[in-house]
Amino acid sequence: MNNTKMLLSGFRGILPYQVGQYHLKIEHGGDDTDIAATPTEPNTVYTITTDHIVGGVQLQAPSKKNKINRAVLTFVDPDADYQANQVVYPEDGSSDDTTFLAEDGIRLEKKYTFNMITNREQALQMAEVLVKKSRQNQTISLNTTTDPANVSVGDLVRITNANIALDGIFRVQSVDLTSQGQLAFTGTQHVASDYVINEER
Repeated sequence: MNNTKMLLSGFRGILPYQVGQYHLKIEHGGDDTDIAATPTEPNTVYTITTDHIVGGVQLQAPSKKNKINRAVLTFVDPDADYQANQVVYPEDGSSDDTTFLAEDGIRLEKKYTFNMITNREQALQMAEVLVKKSRQNQTISLNTTTDPANVSVGDLVRITNANIALDGIFRVQSVDLTSQGQLAFTGTQHVASDYVINEER
């Protein structure tokens, strides 16, 4: 399983366990037929509405504890005799770098190692996704009836709540059955453009 998790990390794969089986899912923009696409209306498996929600909804905005404005990613480089190499996103002085620093006021850098990535362009894209996700990583927690019982970790769901004017798409991070027979969901906001592949690099 540890080897499997290492392989999955190289392409943002997850392996949720549901109804006695593991299911492979890939974190991408939201089009299951084209993982390079960034659709304005990503495919969702379910819409959780006010009718499903039991109790309140907890929304938490990104904090500087989890937000980054630079990722330094180590990967295995075939062009360097398969030795470790690094990419950085965003580059110093680039428009993204200037914008992020202006928004945050300080450098928020994090280092990553992906031994299963062996391509510089893929490493750069992964670093870009990690930075952009962290900046829009609004989280949600709520309990529902058992109607969305077929929703599992990794799925994209639309959540609407008229009481707080909420209408957004979230990626499910956890699903638990409470002692009251409700489903407890946590998720993170999904923004398809975070997964764009920059072909101009």
